[in-house]
Amino acid sequence: WDFFFPLPSPENDIDFLNDWGHQEGSQFMINDIWTVRASYFVRLKKELPTTSGEESTFWERFSFHPDAILYYSESHARIYKPEVLEGIHFIWNFDAHHDAYSTINEVIASGVVTCQDWVSAVTYNNIKVKNFFPRWKTWDLQGKAAVPYQHDNGKKFQLPFRSVFVCRSGAWTPIWIDEKFWDFIEKCPVKDKINLDDISPRQFSMEKVRELGKEFETLQSGVSIDKK
Repeated sequence: WDFFFPLPSPENDIDFLNDWGHQEGSQFMINDIWTVRASYFVRLKKELPTTSGEESTFWERFSFHPDAILYYSESHARIYKPEVLEGIHFIWNFDAHHDAYSTINEVIASGVVTCQDWVSAVTYNNIKVKNFFPRWKTWDLQGKAAVPYQHDNGKKFQLPFRSVFVCRSGAWTPIWIDEKFWDFIEKCPVKDKINLDDISPRQFSMEKVRELGKEFETLQSGVSIDKK
């Protein structure tokens, strides 16, 4: 899903508004932290960043087998589930990250497949992966697995797909674009849709964002010194 959420390169993030840490296993990083981050945009009178808009026509670029299945999940690590990979020999990966941050030897040593190294893991299963980066992403493109990649050119694919996997990656994508995520899932022209880890819509309140912004302003204003 972060394929559709443009971010500036670190050197162009002048106000450090997108200098975000990520931790997928933390509910705080998936939910609560976004209210804090949104408050900084509001305090600086900046619009909350949103999607590129490409998600609205993305499904039109593909054709699907009548028995195709859509799997969706919070974590990209869930793609390594046996039921998802069964019969898969090639993955076309549209992602803002290459997810090959560890070598297969490192993955085997850890005994765990994560969202950051699933590409390395599936290549060990003789599954080929081709990464398509969004056009806005021009940095951090190389991974240890040295998987092939190119920037997406928006072309249509003629070969019918039998399986689709979409992950929300809530530690990377803001809570305020969740409505668009669920709309994206709903509009996928695939009959069978399977929720792999019971993800649900996150709740976002602009009222809480403004209240938090006021609290920050109070803290930063300090306390006046009595000069008597």
